[in-house]
Amino acid sequence: MTEPRGRRKLMRSIRTKITLLCTCMIVATMVVASVYGISAVRDMGYASANETLKRLCETGEKNLDNYFSSVEQSVEMVEAYIESDLDGADDARLQAHLDRVSEICKRIMSKTDGTMTYYYRIDPAVSTNVGGFWYVRGEDGELYPHEVTDITQYDTSDTSKLVWFTVPKENGKPVWLP
Repeated sequence: MTEPRGRRKLMRSIRTKITLLCTCMIVATMVVASVYGISAVRDMGYASANETLKRLCETGEKNLDNYFSSVEQSVEMVEAYIESDLDGADDARLQAHLDRVSEICKRIMSKTDGTMTYYYRIDPAVSTNVGGFWYVRGEDGELYPHEVTDITQYDTSDTSKLVWFTVPKENGKPVWLP
């Protein structure tokens, strides 16, 4: 027995509607799942990037702390040597002292990471004949002597000028400068 034509049409129409409804539901579900998945992956990516950045910053902070501690330790060693070695203010003794300090500085500062320059300057109030030394790291990584600044042209009691000389002199010890 054959089904009437109208009924077949109705059944095809219902099948088509159910198929279309299921397809739409599957597509809608896929869109929702994709949006949720993309959002979750993005959030995990941000969290991972933030964690990585935080760890890099912490590592950088520790590296800087170690670097600055190393520099301070080197400067303190040189300072201690200078104070123990200084035995007079006449020019001959100052020059001999300066030569010894220059050698010690060269040994210590060449092994201190990040040293770009170092200097030791005798105050013109102590001696106008013995100046000091100044070394600068060249592009090849070696430390080379540089011309010592003539500070006799300045008021060394004015801490707004020649801060590299006047501020440590004022404080009586090595200092970090901006």
